[in-house]
Amino acid sequence: MLFDYRQYEIKIIAARGDVDRALQMIDDNLYDSNSTYQAADLGKEILFKAGRIEEAYKRYGLMLPFRTIGLATLSAIRKKYPRISPQRILNGILEADPGNERRYFAAARKIGMIELAIEIAEKI
Repeated sequence: MLFDYRQYEIKIIAARGDVDRALQMIDDNLYDSNSTYQAADLGKEILFKAGRIEEAYKRYGLMLPFRTIGLATLSAIRKKYPRISPQRILNGILEADPGNERRYFAAARKIGMIELAIEIAEKI
């Protein structure tokens, strides 16, 4: 709840050009269970405006509510980061969601990662 109010302060700081300070404030609130996704989205927004897309992906790209279907998760991330290869995104998702590899069989198959899809299918 506190982040709801702090986000305006963070936006002002970023708008004044102190992006790194704004990001530090976001990171300080990132793991508050009530604001994780909201904080990550704000971090992405600030980094996108600063033209720091790669950093946005590395810091916050995989911080989103995972969908029940792996292909939907992959699609949601690809939509925000079209310049990041789908293979890189899928590998990142698999690292971020251990133990749920089976959810990503269709995603691996869809983007042509056939060997990975076979590996996942063999584990099912």
